[in-house]
Amino acid sequence: MGRIMMKKEPRSDERFVTRCAIADNILRYSFRLDRPDLSKRPKKEDALIDWAVKEAYAMFEPLVGDRIAKPFGVGCLPPLYGKEAVQNFLGENAIAQLYCQLREIIGEENPVSAYEAVKYTYFGSKEKSSEKGIVTGMDYLIQNNVYTFQTGSMALNKKSELDTFEFQDKEEEKKIKKKCSGANSTLKSSSESADKKLSILPQYKSFFVSGKNSGFKLSDLDVAAIFRRYNKAMAALYIVKDAYDGLRPEPDKHQLTMQEIRKLKNLYNNLCTLNDNPKLTNADRLYITIRIEQALGIQLTMSLWENVQKLHEARRIELDDVTSIKQMSTCHMLGNIINRAALVDMAFKTLNEMLDGMPAETWRTEIEKSIKGNWGTTPEMENESEIIRKWKKIYEEGMDFMANWVVPLYNTCFCTILVKAVKADLNKSNNSSEIIQTTFEILADYIDEGKIKFEPHISESVCNSVKRKPDMVRKLSDYIIETLTPVEEIEAPITCNELDQMIPKKVDGHYLNYIKTQFMDRKNPVAGEPRKS
Repeated sequence: MGRIMMKKEPRSDERFVTRCAIADNILRYSFRLDRPDLSKRPKKEDALIDWAVKEAYAMFEPLVGDRIAKPFGVGCLPPLYGKEAVQNFLGENAIAQLYCQLREIIGEENPVSAYEAVKYTYFGSKEKSSEKGIVTGMDYLIQNNVYTFQTGSMALNKKSELDTFEFQDKEEEKKIKKKCSGANSTLKSSSESADKKLSILPQYKSFFVSGKNSGFKLSDLDVAAIFRRYNKAMAALYIVKDAYDGLRPEPDKHQLTMQEIRKLKNLYNNLCTLNDNPKLTNADRLYITIRIEQALGIQLTMSLWENVQKLHEARRIELDDVTSIKQMSTCHMLGNIINRAALVDMAFKTLNEMLDGMPAETWRTEIEKSIKGNWGTTPEMENESEIIRKWKKIYEEGMDFMANWVVPLYNTCFCTILVKAVKADLNKSNNSSEIIQTTFEILADYIDEGKIKFEPHISESVCNSVKRKPDMVRKLSDYIIETLTPVEEIEAPITCNELDQMIPKKVDGHYLNYIKTQFMDRKNPVAGEPRKS
């Protein structure tokens, strides 16, 4: 009887390249988008990213039309004022997101033990780096050849400082190596403690790899180092969770105090202060701050709160009831971490424009008018409460539009274009490791030039503005607690699973009837239809 051959599980890099191929077919055959001419790509790597950003927008634009410039119904507002601004806004996020994805893939394929983490990343000859949590970034280590990719593989060769360090004598060598060896249990326990606290946050991604090859993600050792520095202060997260679950002491079971909010703000600012770390590149700093904001969401929450507070002060409009808080907190669906707060600002500027007489409609209404050719209707006069009700609908739709349509689809266009260009430069190599490695290095070099920055910081004025105002503290507390409500995010590049989340569902056969009519009309021209490629 012959042996049964077990199917080998594909590696993370293989799955990602396959995902890109599926996404490319979806863009081409499901959305009928025109793909760029790869023969026109620039030959210099430093120009390839900007080319991909521009071509991705040209490919993606038919999916949104001019609505992308006014996701909340009113145009000519930053950060989406003009085609170039829109392109840069989407491009910056796509570059950052793809860099993070590829870095995480490399990290998952290179798990390290606590001992290795101390040896390769936390070692420092003149100070107790493993105890203080000195941060050395993955990109820094690659640039300085401490980590080097094996040829045609995702595996990294690692060279420790201990291998090249010149000890004064045998006694010093023995002492330092003993300290380094003994530090691994401290590192492991403190990192696990930080990971446990962070795991209560719905958007947190662990810095550990689970399963057969468990250990630290090599990509996230610097993230772990930052979080473990403030392990004790992160007890504040348990307090937020207790408030979310209604387990605080009576009578305010769901409330945070001003002191607790301030501690949370200070924790966030401390986590994001990375300028004193000489062994972090711009790419490392970007990755770490994205992971911090992705997990905690504090910058977005405070930006939302500032807009709510300004609206109250300027127009005496309240957005503090349970329904309004949930509606406003739909902004947490946004996956464009580095610039999503600007969309919240834009949404509230739209409300002010509407209250000052500027007409605005939902995207659905605009599409329906376009289909019916009913553009000449004079908008009806609305009072303040009617405008606010309409704006809330526009706000929710706009957040859904950006989070679950614009960002994943643009990111998919950018990702597939860049990966295909890299593959072409590699003479159509099918080696997924080589494709991922090359794409990652191009993105890291681009980010290290300082072209993309994300430096979140919460101003002291946020807390001072509600100080000694119990009612305002309660409202701010409610907005902070709402961040623990889980949200779903559509991942890019999209596959059939994500496409299923984005298209209408079958209800009593109506969707099938729609498909049938599309089949019968398939040869008829459609206004604005892209060329079939």
